Amino acid sequence: MRTFFALIFVVLSGSAHAADQRIAVLELRGAVDGQVLRLMTDEVRGGVLDAVGDGEFMVMTRENMAVIAKDMGKDLSCLEGECEVETARNIGAAYVVSGEVISVAGTLNMVLKLHDTEQGALRSKRRISASNVQGLIDDAQSLAAALTRDGLRGGGSAVPTVSAVGETEIQTGATADYATLATQAAKAKAAREQGEAELAEQARIEAAAREAERRRLAELERRAAEALADERQRRFEVARDALLAKASSDFSAIKPLLEMNVTDETRPVLSAFLDEYEDASVRIDDAVLAVVVPGVEEVQEALGRPTALQRRELAEARSRQRKESVGVRLVMVGTILPIAGAITGIGAGLREEALADDVRSLKVDQSEWAQRQQSINKTYIVGYSLMASWVPLWLIGGSLLPDPATNTSVGVRIHRAW
Repeated sequence: MRTFFALIFVVLSGSAHAADQRIAVLELRGAVDGQVLRLMTDEVRGGVLDAVGDGEFMVMTRENMAVIAKDMGKDLSCLEGECEVETARNIGAAYVVSGEVISVAGTLNMVLKLHDTEQGALRSKRRISASNVQGLIDDAQSLAAALTRDGLRGGGSAVPTVSAVGETEIQTGATADYATLATQAAKAKAAREQGEAELAEQARIEAAAREAERRRLAELERRAAEALADERQRRFEVARDALLAKASSDFSAIKPLLEMNVTDETRPVLSAFLDEYEDASVRIDDAVLAVVVPGVEEVQEALGRPTALQRRELAEARSRQRKESVGVRLVMVGTILPIAGAITGIGAGLREEALADDVRSLKVDQSEWAQRQQSINKTYIVGYSLMASWVPLWLIGGSLLPDPATNTSVGVRIHRAW
């Protein structure tokens, strides 16, 4: 009985085909939740309805499509190839809209197609992309409207037509819904700029975090270094105090020996005290710090040994002697080199006069004269250099020689005079 009524409906639909053509919107399929697909299908159906308006086309609802398909024993889940066209033809639709949602490399793509059921021809195809499901839902209605207008425009012909012979021929390329394209482009541009701004902000935040971490680590290192220095100083003071306490106790024990003359019996005791405390020091890790022990100078004087001050003065005197020796040598060289330079210059002059005589007597040609003259010029340069070398040698050597009257080096006095 239901099949009978369905056949009656199809016959009536065929009779009313010219007055009211039907457009079927099949359920979308894809790799998203079923409820989301139903919502997307409703948005597509709304876009088709916006495109046809109140004209000659009627958009079939999901409910009446399901009733007719059930009465005819058809399955609306078949959406590919000829099945979708045949299904729409069986339920009396002149056109059918089908589609699917495909995920490619994290991007969602919605592909919609519009077929003519009478001819089985594909009249229009559109695709949009979005980074998330909500983006596809927002753009599904406008995409379906553009698909429908493109497929139904001019009777839905996708191929340019040529009028009769003698009439004007008009050909155009594929049409497009530029308003929809502009909206999509603006959204894509805004999304890109927002993504770039978010990346820039994230980079700024990460850079600030790295700088803060660097400063925190630097502050920790500074505090650790200060704590280490304080700990070393504390350990030094503890070790120094222990050393001085022991030295003071030992000095108290040998102090009565200093009140008498040094004898063969007392000398070894005093020498042992000096051997232990004369160069006393405290080692903290890799640092060695000298410690001056009271009483050491008294024992040194008693034994006739030079004190620390006397040793320093002796070392300074030896250093001065070495400097004076170097200064004397430099001054001597600075005195001899100008004489050698003068002799070299005189020799170059004599050679130049001999060359002039040879030229006048035509004993040399141009090439030989050039070679000999070049050699003479080099000799002049050496002589002048030797003669001028006394200035730096005297200044350097004089700076190492002290003036007996003022205990000031000769070089320093020359510098002050300048």
